[in-house]
Amino acid sequence: MSRCIYCNSGGPFSEEHPLTACLGEFAGAPLLLDRVCKSCNTEIGRAEEQFCRASPEAFFRAYYGISGRVSHEKVNPFERGSAGGLAIDFLAVHPEIDAETLWEFNPGEKTVREVRQVVVVDIDGPAHPIRMPQSMREATELQQRIDDLGVRAKEIHIFAGEGEMQRLDRLTAKFSAEVSWRSSHQSLSIQQAVARFQVTDKYVRTLAKIGFHYLLAVNPAVSGAEQGFAPVRQFIR
Repeated sequence: MSRCIYCNSGGPFSEEHPLTACLGEFAGAPLLLDRVCKSCNTEIGRAEEQFCRASPEAFFRAYYGISGRVSHEKVNPFERGSAGGLAIDFLAVHPEIDAETLWEFNPGEKTVREVRQVVVVDIDGPAHPIRMPQSMREATELQQRIDDLGVRAKEIHIFAGEGEMQRLDRLTAKFSAEVSWRSSHQSLSIQQAVARFQVTDKYVRTLAKIGFHYLLAVNPAVSGAEQGFAPVRQFIR
């Protein structure tokens, strides 16, 4: 009888795709059967959320329009992080305001538009883009973000849709700096962009899991329960 390589239980077992669905569908991709119980697969799989939504792979998923499973929650990796990983900073100088700005890909396209944000230009010159999530409702929260940066604001540029003007105007109403409203564009080209990622050990654990489980799926001579793989199993779990 098969035993789970992680907890040694007798199942029930999961039917696992070693190549995670968030990377797309692969013709002829192998399945991993009767090796990992459903309970362990669920526990281990939580780390994949960061890999799929807050990593270099998440950046290229957005670039190529890879959506993953229909049942999964859709997350914009340029707007929010996931499972401890931060949102992706995709930065380039804006052609209109000559200040560093956060960008995202238009859905299904390789063109870019501005993330919903406030770009604070320091009196000494540098620009600091600050995301404006829907959850931000109080002006004190935005002011705290600016204070944490140690910025003395000279100009503030707001990038968002027209439907959010009232909320964002309320958040910036008390600022003494000059505030300008700029609607997000739908198609811009940018030069010399930089993408920054901040992930945790969950990202590396997912890489280890993909490699280890793929090995087990394509090589029936290896069970995965061998003592030599104990450190790998422990790290993944």
